[in-house]
Amino acid sequence: MPSKTFTVEGLVCIDCAERIRAAVNQVEGVSDSQVDYATGRLTVLLAGPDLPTEGIARAVRKAGYTLVTGRRRRNGTVPGLARFVLARHQTRLTVVAGLLTLLGLALVVASVPSWAQMALFATAIVVGGIPVARRAFQELRLAHSLGINMLMVIAVAGAALIGEWAEAAILVVLFSLGEALEGYAADRARGALESLLDLAPPLSLKLLPTGETQEVPVAKLANGE
Repeated sequence: MPSKTFTVEGLVCIDCAERIRAAVNQVEGVSDSQVDYATGRLTVLLAGPDLPTEGIARAVRKAGYTLVTGRRRRNGTVPGLARFVLARHQTRLTVVAGLLTLLGLALVVASVPSWAQMALFATAIVVGGIPVARRAFQELRLAHSLGINMLMVIAVAGAALIGEWAEAAILVVLFSLGEALEGYAADRARGALESLLDLAPPLSLKLLPTGETQEVPVAKLANGE
């Protein structure tokens, strides 16, 4: 059965990988798919000779990520934490939500009227919680499962309903921050793996049945040769 491997950008959690797999499996012409969270690789098993690249790319975008056709090579370079945060829309929202939460806590200490505190905390919840809520409903719609994102939505909504706006905002910020750090760590690991791949020689010696050796590209070698 023919297969094709792609790279998925922005993969930050194992649940995200399952969501991508569920979306890609719905594409016509795809028999099955597997997502390797550690490497960010999507392997698609095709049901026929045609490769529905556009359909796969749309499915990945539908799940909230970007498909890279071909193999992405970065020569092992990994951006610093600040650049990683600023380069991603979701992490920028986390920073804004964190600043709003800190400002709200400062108003609590300063005994500012509660409506002003609530306004800041509610804004922080909306800003930081939009990506979490989007992922939660994508998991429910695509993978038909209740993952950690949906649990966070329920927890934050419950805290807000009982009037604990500060706790709800802090919960959103800490969870989003944890997701961002997990994504950064995964990106560094992928960069390290790709730097190791750069050390692999492009050519190898193949042992022929006659006992002689022939220099061939490593990609053309089969198991046991």
